[in-house]
Amino acid sequence: NHNAFKKAKHCRKESVKPQVTEYFPIRRSSRKSKKELDKQYTAELEDTLRNSSDDHLDLGIAYYSLKGRGIQAMRNFSKGEFVVEYAGDLVEIDIAKEREFQYSKDHSTGCYMYYFKHNEKQYW
Repeated sequence: NHNAFKKAKHCRKESVKPQVTEYFPIRRSSRKSKKELDKQYTAELEDTLRNSSDDHLDLGIAYYSLKGRGIQAMRNFSKGEFVVEYAGDLVEIDIAKEREFQYSKDHSTGCYMYYFKHNEKQYW
Protein backbone atom coordinates (compact mmCIF):
# COMPACT_ATOMS: atom_id res chain seq x y z
CA ASN A 1 0.00 0.00 0.00
CA HIS A 2 2.79 2.35 0.80
CA ASN A 3 4.29 1.86 -2.68
CA ALA A 4 0.89 2.35 -4.30
CA PHE A 5 0.42 5.64 -2.43
CA LYS A 6 3.88 6.76 -3.47
CA LYS A 7 3.17 5.83 -7.09
CA ALA A 8 -0.20 7.60 -7.05
CA LYS A 9 1.42 10.72 -5.60
CA HIS A 10 4.09 10.62 -8.27
CA CYS A 11 1.60 10.19 -11.10
CA ARG A 12 -0.62 12.97 -9.84
CA LYS A 13 -0.31 16.15 -11.89
CA GLU A 14 1.21 18.88 -9.89
CA SER A 15 -1.02 21.91 -9.77
CA VAL A 16 0.54 24.80 -11.61
CA LYS A 17 0.43 27.94 -9.54
CA PRO A 18 -0.05 31.14 -11.50
CA GLN A 19 2.85 33.56 -11.50
CA VAL A 20 2.35 37.18 -10.48
CA THR A 21 3.78 38.22 -13.86
CA GLU A 22 0.73 36.67 -15.52
CA TYR A 23 -1.35 39.43 -13.93
CA PHE A 24 1.12 42.32 -13.76
CA PRO A 25 3.85 43.26 -16.25
CA ILE A 26 7.45 43.42 -15.12
CA ARG A 27 8.29 47.03 -14.34
CA ARG A 28 11.73 48.52 -14.15
CA SER A 29 12.34 51.24 -11.59
CA SER A 30 12.48 54.75 -13.02
CA ARG A 31 14.35 56.05 -9.99
CA LYS A 32 17.70 57.68 -10.69
CA SER A 33 20.82 57.54 -8.57
CA LYS A 34 22.23 60.69 -6.98
CA LYS A 35 25.05 60.61 -9.51
CA GLU A 36 22.56 60.48 -12.40
CA LEU A 37 20.48 63.30 -10.89
CA ASP A 38 23.60 65.46 -10.40
CA LYS A 39 24.69 64.80 -13.99
CA GLN A 40 21.22 65.72 -15.29
CA TYR A 41 21.13 68.91 -13.16
CA THR A 42 24.58 69.98 -14.38
CA ALA A 43 23.63 69.35 -18.02
CA GLU A 44 20.41 71.37 -17.66
CA LEU A 45 22.26 74.21 -15.92
CA GLU A 46 24.96 74.33 -18.61
CA ASP A 47 22.30 74.28 -21.32
CA THR A 48 20.47 77.18 -19.65
CA LEU A 49 23.68 79.19 -19.34
CA ARG A 50 24.65 78.54 -22.98
CA ASN A 51 21.24 79.53 -24.29
CA SER A 52 20.55 82.59 -22.15
CA SER A 53 21.60 86.20 -22.50
CA ASP A 54 23.52 88.09 -19.83
CA ASP A 55 22.33 91.47 -21.13
CA HIS A 56 19.88 91.94 -18.26
CA LEU A 57 22.66 91.68 -15.64
CA ASP A 58 24.05 95.17 -16.36
CA LEU A 59 27.58 93.82 -16.10
CA GLY A 60 30.32 93.94 -18.68
CA ILE A 61 33.83 92.70 -19.25
CA ALA A 62 36.59 95.29 -19.10
CA TYR A 63 40.36 95.09 -19.47
CA TYR A 64 42.56 96.53 -16.73
CA SER A 65 46.27 97.03 -17.42
CA LEU A 66 47.45 95.65 -14.07
CA LYS A 67 44.89 92.89 -13.60
CA GLY A 68 43.73 91.80 -17.06
CA ARG A 69 40.08 91.05 -17.74
CA GLY A 70 37.50 91.94 -15.14
CA ILE A 71 33.81 92.43 -14.55
CA GLN A 72 32.56 96.00 -14.58
CA ALA A 73 29.19 97.39 -13.48
CA MET A 74 27.44 99.02 -16.44
CA ARG A 75 25.18 101.10 -14.20
CA ASN A 76 25.10 102.32 -10.61
CA PHE A 77 23.74 99.71 -8.23
CA SER A 78 21.86 100.64 -5.07
CA LYS A 79 23.15 99.64 -1.65
CA GLY A 80 21.98 96.12 -0.84
CA GLU A 81 21.00 95.35 -4.45
CA PHE A 82 22.05 91.93 -5.71
CA VAL A 83 24.85 92.17 -8.26
CA VAL A 84 26.44 88.77 -8.67
CA GLU A 85 27.09 85.71 -6.54
CA TYR A 86 30.56 84.23 -6.42
CA ALA A 87 31.17 80.82 -4.88
CA GLY A 88 34.86 80.57 -4.17
CA ASP A 89 37.62 80.99 -1.63
CA LEU A 90 38.45 84.16 0.28
CA VAL A 91 42.24 84.07 0.48
CA GLU A 92 45.16 86.23 1.57
CA ILE A 93 47.29 88.05 -1.01
CA ASP A 94 50.21 85.57 -0.93
CA ILE A 95 47.89 82.64 -1.70
CA ALA A 96 46.13 84.67 -4.41
CA LYS A 97 49.45 85.50 -6.10
CA GLU A 98 50.59 81.85 -5.92
CA ARG A 99 47.32 80.66 -7.46
CA GLU A 100 47.59 83.25 -10.24
CA PHE A 101 51.10 81.99 -10.97
CA GLN A 102 49.96 78.35 -11.05
CA TYR A 103 46.92 79.12 -13.20
CA SER A 104 49.03 81.12 -15.68
CA LYS A 105 51.00 77.95 -16.52
CA ASP A 106 47.92 76.29 -18.02
CA HIS A 107 46.37 78.42 -20.77
CA SER A 108 43.37 76.09 -21.07
CA THR A 109 42.06 77.29 -17.69
CA GLY A 110 41.18 80.81 -16.76
CA CYS A 111 41.96 82.68 -13.61
CA TYR A 112 38.94 84.37 -12.12
CA MET A 113 39.95 86.22 -8.99
CA TYR A 114 38.04 89.09 -7.50
CA TYR A 115 39.98 91.83 -5.76
CA PHE A 116 37.87 94.19 -3.72
CA LYS A 117 37.83 96.40 -0.68
CA HIS A 118 35.04 96.28 1.92
CA ASN A 119 35.00 98.28 5.16
CA GLU A 120 38.57 99.41 4.46
CA LYS A 121 39.84 95.81 4.28
CA GLN A 122 41.37 94.50 1.04
CA TYR A 123 40.17 91.08 -0.13
CA TRP A 124 41.45 88.78 -2.87
